[in-house]
Amino acid sequence: MESKSKNPSSMRSRKLITESLIKLMMIKPYSEITITEIANNAEVVRRTFYRNYKSKEEVIEYYLLNLVKGLALEFIKIEDVNPYNISIVYFNYMSKYSSFFQILDENNLFTLLLDVGENFIPKLNKTSKKDLGDEFDEQFLDYYHAFNVSGMWFVLMRWIRKGMVESPEELALIYDKILKVNLYNKSK
Repeated sequence: MESKSKNPSSMRSRKLITESLIKLMMIKPYSEITITEIANNAEVVRRTFYRNYKSKEEVIEYYLLNLVKGLALEFIKIEDVNPYNISIVYFNYMSKYSSFFQILDENNLFTLLLDVGENFIPKLNKTSKKDLGDEFDEQFLDYYHAFNVSGMWFVLMRWIRKGMVESPEELALIYDKILKVNLYNKSK
Protein backbone atom coordinates (compact mmCIF):
# COMPACT_ATOMS: atom_id res chain seq x y z
CA MET A 1 0.00 0.00 0.00
CA GLU A 2 1.39 3.36 -0.97
CA SER A 3 2.07 6.14 1.52
CA LYS A 4 -0.86 8.49 2.07
CA SER A 5 -0.75 12.28 2.03
CA LYS A 6 -0.31 14.08 5.34
CA ASN A 7 -2.34 17.02 4.00
CA PRO A 8 -4.97 17.85 6.69
CA SER A 9 -7.77 17.90 4.11
CA SER A 10 -6.75 14.47 2.76
CA MET A 11 -6.43 13.08 6.27
CA ARG A 12 -9.91 14.36 7.12
CA SER A 13 -11.35 12.84 3.93
CA ARG A 14 -9.72 9.46 4.65
CA LYS A 15 -11.13 9.52 8.18
CA LEU A 16 -14.65 10.31 6.92
CA ILE A 17 -14.44 7.65 4.19
CA THR A 18 -13.17 5.02 6.63
CA GLU A 19 -15.86 5.81 9.20
CA SER A 20 -18.47 5.74 6.45
CA LEU A 21 -17.44 2.28 5.22
CA ILE A 22 -17.33 0.85 8.74
CA LYS A 23 -20.79 2.26 9.55
CA LEU A 24 -22.20 0.85 6.33
CA MET A 25 -20.66 -2.56 7.07
CA MET A 26 -22.60 -2.60 10.34
CA ILE A 27 -25.89 -2.53 8.46
CA LYS A 28 -25.22 -4.34 5.18
CA PRO A 29 -22.79 -6.83 3.65
CA TYR A 30 -19.49 -5.45 2.37
CA SER A 31 -20.10 -6.91 -1.09
CA GLU A 32 -23.27 -4.82 -1.46
CA ILE A 33 -21.67 -1.51 -0.49
CA THR A 34 -20.82 0.78 -3.38
CA ILE A 35 -18.20 3.52 -3.62
CA THR A 36 -21.04 5.99 -4.24
CA GLU A 37 -22.72 4.96 -0.98
CA ILE A 38 -19.46 5.33 0.93
CA ALA A 39 -18.83 8.77 -0.58
CA ASN A 40 -22.39 9.98 0.00
CA ASN A 41 -22.39 8.72 3.57
CA ALA A 42 -19.02 10.44 4.16
CA GLU A 43 -20.36 13.61 2.51
CA VAL A 44 -17.54 13.65 -0.04
CA VAL A 45 -17.64 13.23 -3.81
CA ARG A 46 -16.55 10.00 -5.55
CA ARG A 47 -13.51 11.80 -6.91
CA THR A 48 -12.35 12.42 -3.32
CA PHE A 49 -12.72 8.73 -2.60
CA TYR A 50 -10.55 7.80 -5.59
CA ARG A 51 -8.03 10.52 -4.80
CA ASN A 52 -7.41 8.75 -1.48
CA TYR A 53 -8.13 5.07 -2.20
CA LYS A 54 -8.21 2.66 -5.11
CA SER A 55 -10.86 0.35 -3.62
CA LYS A 56 -13.03 -0.46 -0.61
CA GLU A 57 -10.46 -3.06 0.39
CA GLU A 58 -7.74 -0.42 0.51
CA VAL A 59 -9.87 1.61 2.95
CA ILE A 60 -9.96 -1.37 5.31
CA GLU A 61 -6.26 -2.10 4.82
CA TYR A 62 -5.41 1.51 5.67
CA TYR A 63 -7.54 1.36 8.81
CA LEU A 64 -5.91 -1.94 9.81
CA LEU A 65 -2.45 -0.54 9.11
CA ASN A 66 -3.10 2.30 11.54
CA LEU A 67 -4.46 -0.19 14.05
CA VAL A 68 -1.29 -2.29 13.78
CA LYS A 69 0.88 0.83 14.08
CA GLY A 70 -0.95 1.62 17.32
CA LEU A 71 -0.30 -1.92 18.52
CA ALA A 72 3.40 -1.53 17.68
CA LEU A 73 3.51 1.59 19.87
CA GLU A 74 2.02 -0.44 22.73
CA PHE A 75 4.64 -3.17 22.22
CA ILE A 76 7.42 -0.59 22.54
CA LYS A 77 6.21 0.21 26.08
CA ILE A 78 6.77 -3.38 27.28
CA GLU A 79 9.69 -3.40 29.70
CA ASP A 80 9.98 -7.16 30.26
CA VAL A 81 9.58 -8.62 26.77
CA ASN A 82 8.32 -12.20 26.97
CA PRO A 83 5.49 -14.16 25.29
CA TYR A 84 3.00 -13.49 28.11
CA ASN A 85 3.59 -9.73 28.21
CA ILE A 86 3.49 -9.47 24.43
CA SER A 87 0.25 -11.45 24.21
CA ILE A 88 -1.44 -9.57 27.08
CA VAL A 89 -0.75 -6.29 25.29
CA TYR A 90 -1.89 -7.80 21.97
CA PHE A 91 -5.18 -9.24 23.23
CA ASN A 92 -6.03 -6.20 25.39
CA TYR A 93 -5.40 -3.89 22.45
CA MET A 94 -7.26 -6.02 19.92
CA SER A 95 -10.25 -6.52 22.24
CA LYS A 96 -10.98 -2.78 21.86
CA TYR A 97 -11.71 -3.42 18.18
CA SER A 98 -13.63 -6.68 18.58
CA SER A 99 -16.86 -5.43 16.96
CA PHE A 100 -14.88 -4.29 13.90
CA PHE A 101 -13.13 -7.67 13.71
CA GLN A 102 -16.48 -9.45 13.97
CA ILE A 103 -17.72 -7.42 11.00
CA LEU A 104 -14.57 -8.28 9.05
CA ASP A 105 -15.03 -11.96 9.83
CA GLU A 106 -18.72 -11.92 8.84
CA ASN A 107 -17.67 -10.44 5.48
CA ASN A 108 -14.77 -12.87 4.93
CA LEU A 109 -12.24 -10.05 5.27
CA PHE A 110 -10.46 -11.09 8.46
CA THR A 111 -7.43 -12.24 6.45
CA LEU A 112 -6.71 -8.59 5.65
CA LEU A 113 -5.46 -8.25 9.23
CA LEU A 114 -3.03 -11.10 8.61
CA ASP A 115 -1.86 -9.45 5.38
CA VAL A 116 -1.19 -6.17 7.17
CA GLY A 117 0.58 -8.03 9.99
CA GLU A 118 2.74 -9.85 7.47
CA ASN A 119 3.88 -6.52 6.06
CA PHE A 120 5.23 -5.65 9.52
CA ILE A 121 7.52 -8.70 9.67
CA PRO A 122 10.53 -6.91 8.12
CA LYS A 123 10.21 -4.17 10.77
CA LEU A 124 10.02 -6.81 13.51
CA ASN A 125 13.10 -8.50 12.07
CA LYS A 126 15.01 -5.23 12.05
CA THR A 127 14.03 -4.40 15.65
CA SER A 128 14.84 -7.92 16.86
CA LYS A 129 18.18 -7.92 15.07
CA LYS A 130 19.05 -4.63 16.77
CA ASP A 131 17.99 -5.95 20.20
CA LEU A 132 19.47 -9.45 19.89
CA GLY A 133 22.58 -8.76 17.86
CA ASP A 134 23.96 -11.86 16.16
CA GLU A 135 22.23 -14.35 18.45
CA PHE A 136 19.75 -15.25 15.66
CA ASP A 137 20.21 -14.91 11.92
CA GLU A 138 17.75 -13.09 9.67
CA GLN A 139 16.32 -16.29 8.24
CA PHE A 140 15.41 -17.54 11.72
CA LEU A 141 13.88 -14.18 12.71
CA ASP A 142 11.82 -14.04 9.52
CA TYR A 143 10.21 -17.43 10.19
CA TYR A 144 9.97 -16.78 13.93
CA HIS A 145 7.97 -13.60 13.37
CA ALA A 146 5.86 -15.19 10.62
CA PHE A 147 4.97 -17.98 13.06
CA ASN A 148 4.04 -15.57 15.83
CA VAL A 149 2.13 -13.09 13.66
CA SER A 150 0.03 -15.85 12.12
CA GLY A 151 -0.33 -17.74 15.40
CA MET A 152 -1.62 -14.70 17.26
CA TRP A 153 -3.89 -13.88 14.32
CA PHE A 154 -5.43 -17.38 14.42
CA VAL A 155 -5.89 -17.26 18.19
CA LEU A 156 -7.52 -13.82 17.85
CA MET A 157 -9.84 -15.15 15.13
CA ARG A 158 -10.79 -18.20 17.21
CA TRP A 159 -11.39 -16.00 20.28
CA ILE A 160 -13.67 -13.66 18.33
CA ARG A 161 -15.59 -16.53 16.73
CA LYS A 162 -16.15 -18.12 20.15
CA GLY A 163 -17.62 -14.88 21.50
CA MET A 164 -14.54 -13.70 23.42
CA VAL A 165 -15.51 -15.74 26.47
CA GLU A 166 -12.01 -15.63 27.93
CA SER A 167 -10.54 -12.37 29.20
CA PRO A 168 -7.45 -11.00 27.44
CA GLU A 169 -5.45 -12.09 30.51
CA GLU A 170 -6.75 -15.67 30.29
CA LEU A 171 -5.99 -15.77 26.58
CA ALA A 172 -2.48 -14.43 27.17
CA LEU A 173 -1.88 -17.27 29.66
CA ILE A 174 -3.14 -19.79 27.10
CA TYR A 175 -0.95 -18.35 24.34
CA ASP A 176 2.08 -18.28 26.63
CA LYS A 177 1.46 -21.91 27.53
CA ILE A 178 1.06 -22.86 23.85
CA LEU A 179 4.52 -21.48 23.13
CA LYS A 180 6.08 -23.32 26.08
CA VAL A 181 4.41 -26.73 25.86
CA ASN A 182 5.62 -29.51 23.59
CA LEU A 183 2.66 -31.88 23.32
CA TYR A 184 4.85 -34.50 21.71
CA ASN A 185 7.42 -34.68 24.48
CA LYS A 186 6.31 -37.86 26.30
CA SER A 187 9.09 -37.75 28.90
CA LYS A 188 7.13 -35.49 31.28
